Amino acid sequence: MRVYPAFRWPDVPDVPDFFDVRRRSWYIQGSVSPKDMIIMIDTSGSVHGQTFDIMKIAVKAMLHTLGENDYVNVAWFNNEVDWVAPCLPTLVPATSHNKRLMFDAVDQLQEGNYTSYSSALEFAYEAFRMFEEYKQPWEGSNCHKVIMFFTDGGTEWPEEVIKKYQNDTVTRNVRIFTYASGPHPIPTVILKSIACTTNGYYNTLTALAAIGPRVQDYVKILGRPLIQSGEDTLYQWTNFYRDIGGLGMMATVTLPVANLTEKNDQSLVGVMGIDMALSELEAQYSKQIIGPLGYGFAINQNGFVVFHPRLKDQQAYMEESPDLDILELEGRRLDSNRVREAMVLGEFGSFLNVSHVQILDSKHALPIRMNFHFGQIGNSTFRFCLALPVGHVALEVSSQSHEAGLRLDNNKGVLLAPWAYCDGLEEDPSVMLLSEAIANNTNNCSLKGQAQHLLWDAAKIGLIWKEWEGTPEARAKSRFIFTDSGITAVYPETEKIHYMNQRDPSRNGFFKRAARAKAFVFDVKHKKQGKGVRVESVLVGRKIAVKKQNQNYIAAGSLSFHFYHGRNP
Repeated sequence: MRVYPAFRWPDVPDVPDFFDVRRRSWYIQGSVSPKDMIIMIDTSGSVHGQTFDIMKIAVKAMLHTLGENDYVNVAWFNNEVDWVAPCLPTLVPATSHNKRLMFDAVDQLQEGNYTSYSSALEFAYEAFRMFEEYKQPWEGSNCHKVIMFFTDGGTEWPEEVIKKYQNDTVTRNVRIFTYASGPHPIPTVILKSIACTTNGYYNTLTALAAIGPRVQDYVKILGRPLIQSGEDTLYQWTNFYRDIGGLGMMATVTLPVANLTEKNDQSLVGVMGIDMALSELEAQYSKQIIGPLGYGFAINQNGFVVFHPRLKDQQAYMEESPDLDILELEGRRLDSNRVREAMVLGEFGSFLNVSHVQILDSKHALPIRMNFHFGQIGNSTFRFCLALPVGHVALEVSSQSHEAGLRLDNNKGVLLAPWAYCDGLEEDPSVMLLSEAIANNTNNCSLKGQAQHLLWDAAKIGLIWKEWEGTPEARAKSRFIFTDSGITAVYPETEKIHYMNQRDPSRNGFFKRAARAKAFVFDVKHKKQGKGVRVESVLVGRKIAVKKQNQNYIAAGSLSFHFYHGRNP
């Protein structure tokens, strides 16, 4: 693997580096078309000991090579046959959650009885037929159908079963890949015949060290039709994942690279790709314009979340994409299902006046009516949706003087939301850095609506700050103001550290409550004391609105006080 621009590879002392680029989701997805796969694992009495261990590890390695565009399930067989996970009775997307269920179920398998290849293959073929009959239009890969057959060898030739289903329109193109497993497989002629008869592939797994490369051999076989198709548009987008190089969440657009030196023997050489940071996608809409209760989110063609304000970020390196369905965050309601289905199908449109519940924080929820506007992002696999409260209006700010910047440089009580405010400026900039960019009009930064609103808010906050300094309030622990432009001001500045987690208006539950409420809102802070809990302090706040042309704008956010318990505001 070569990476440009270069970066220092993460080195963890005393920990072996098992990173294999061929197992990364972007490589696998870019090198082979989607597939429906049924993995059959032999659990008869002859596979005890090391042979059974090899098969279990190989099955899990096989699952690791699958992504969210693939559909899969695992079944065990001896003289009987069934799915390893009873809660998964058909083929399911190869998401990280479903694969974990299969991993655990495979670990619990026990060997016993004799084996029947005919029963196992008939079960697999019938599973394909039932899946095709009952699946939804968007389910399944609509491409390869393969059976991965793990056994220690045998002499039963299931000719009648194979011929029967090769004459069926649904299952005639099912390919069987056979794996003779164990240090000393018993006769394997039948396994070779099964693979050849179905245009599959035969391989051996005689030791633990052979599992990785041998299991991945099937990718080269199934990738041949992709290469030989001669298509010029074989680009594929992955979902977002956390980069191993520490660059955050990113997606990769991939293109398979073929060896075209032999006209009749074209093979896959590798996969090339270009990464796109998630922050670039999130920066395509202004968080300030949509207000504290509006939000944007994106999903891919499978309905999995790309970004969402309620999605909690995992800071550690992830082997795979999180594969979280949008309904887990939006709720499993009829309206949410309608929005999801339309977005998955790539439609452009709106659903208006939708009943919705916003989860503001761990203690508060807000019933609200929302308008959802959605569409596909270019020709990618991503879909974007903008959710706005019914009746939402935005205050348009323009003609603000920018030569002096934000004029908050010396104000150490100011925090900024961790947003990308200007093109070419780092995400989550310091107050001084952003102020300089606006003052110098870097990349037309000062002319944008986001910067204009920042300038408007900064001027008002400067006046409020002077009033705070002129009239100290001994009863208050702190005074603060949240704005939808991303500025948080705290007085005295020594209390600023307590508001770091609230500086993003899109994730600030107290700010959202104040913006919606008609009067004051309260938030009680508790502290453990011995075996009980006591009230330590109380937050009190309300919204500040500006009236213009008979419209109320939440222009300066929430002005609030933080009082010690027992003191009247």
